[in-house]
Amino acid sequence: MNNDNRKIVQEDCHEDCIGAGILTLTQKRIVFDKTHGRILDLSKKFGNTIIDTPLENVIKVWKEGILMKKICIQIKIKNEIKTYKFGVFNNKKWLNHLQDVLQNYKNQ
Repeated sequence: MNNDNRKIVQEDCHEDCIGAGILTLTQKRIVFDKTHGRILDLSKKFGNTIIDTPLENVIKVWKEGILMKKICIQIKIKNEIKTYKFGVFNNKKWLNHLQDVLQNYKNQ
């Protein structure tokens, strides 16, 4: 990634419908890469990039859950609106980062 698209936060997480992967927030994009792991040799490998969208396509972000903490992101993809719910360790941290990055992006 170049300097104008630096990584803000990244976490190994689980999306409700997609499964396990790595969620990454940069200054310009949200990316979710699917991962595949094997318990036998404790390996984890990157799979396909499932979500790779510019911040301009993000409609809404919010957090939910007390025990099962999730960060929720609503994205417009083509003419369809999709909602993704990611199980993250600290949904408040993710929400703060998302709101800050989205605000900075809109102010540019």
